[in-house]
Amino acid sequence: MELYEEPIAVLTMLARVARINGLIDEQEKRLIEGMAEKMSVPSDMVEGIIEGKIKAEISPPAEEWERIPYFQMCVMMTGVNGEFDEKEAIFCKRLGQDLGLRSLVLDRVMALFKEHFPEPVPIDELRKAYQIGHN
Repeated sequence: MELYEEPIAVLTMLARVARINGLIDEQEKRLIEGMAEKMSVPSDMVEGIIEGKIKAEISPPAEEWERIPYFQMCVMMTGVNGEFDEKEAIFCKRLGQDLGLRSLVLDRVMALFKEHFPEPVPIDELRKAYQIGHN
């Protein structure tokens, strides 16, 4: 199980976002299963994660740039079913804060996501948002 600790933590985070509105829909489930496949997590574990029986917490990396992908995956999960759910966005902001990301950055990224939804945010705009407060 230790071998899968980080992938389980990522999948747990995605499942929590998906479950906020009460159930995990088909698009959300497919995204979680696709991520699990890329991370070589066995399908029986994935089912346990989706059901909430198997879980792990993210251990924030020391470097900020290594924490950003966790937040970004969370934000992307909020729109995978074609709807923007404000409760999911709040969960992502809290996750970003727990990861130690700056509130200004979190607010800007969430604003960009809302502004561009359902299209992806252009990478240059994301890059600028994550550089807020850095020289």
